[in-house]
Amino acid sequence: MAVQKGAVRTIDWSGLPTAFHQRIDGIAEFISPYAMVMSGPNMVLYDLKRGTSSKPMALRDSIANWPATWKQVSDIVEYDDSTNLIFSDGGYLWFDLPSTSVSEVTPFEGFPVEWKGTVDAAVRWDGDHIWFIKGTTYIDWQLSDDTMSEEDDLRLWPDWPEPWVSVDGACQIDGILYLFRGSEQLAYDIQAQRFLPGFPRAIASR
Repeated sequence: MAVQKGAVRTIDWSGLPTAFHQRIDGIAEFISPYAMVMSGPNMVLYDLKRGTSSKPMALRDSIANWPATWKQVSDIVEYDDSTNLIFSDGGYLWFDLPSTSVSEVTPFEGFPVEWKGTVDAAVRWDGDHIWFIKGTTYIDWQLSDDTMSEEDDLRLWPDWPEPWVSVDGACQIDGILYLFRGSEQLAYDIQAQRFLPGFPRAIASR
């Protein structure tokens, strides 16, 4: 369920299975009102309105054509209304929502050399931009002209929590950017350009 914090509504993730309270690798909206939430080798479908979860399902058993060498993911992000991108070391998959199947692995291109072909998190910022995060560094992929921005650093954002030296997963829902690291979460109001009060806090908290 969504909870009220002042004038801003945030998602209550406490209904996720206990193991997902310790780490979230990726979240992407699925068929409304559900989101796909991934942690390690497993995923669940999470009802964003009711705050309830399906039982954990192994990725290899839930998604057709899943690569045998992929044991877990770096993140998942919405590409368009019928396609998500799923990331792991060395590349990404095109995930077709209607058929719940994936393409062959596509190698990364255009990322900074020091990232060594990996990302920690990815998030759909708005209709034309996907951000990729490595450590606290991020770059912006502009979809309309297929260009990558220069690197920037999350630590330059006002009130960025100093202990957060990396990000495990990220998603953007209804104008709120959620960042996850270990058992904690951050919530950032994109329009107001500020972190919401009370964060970081435990994923398990209501």
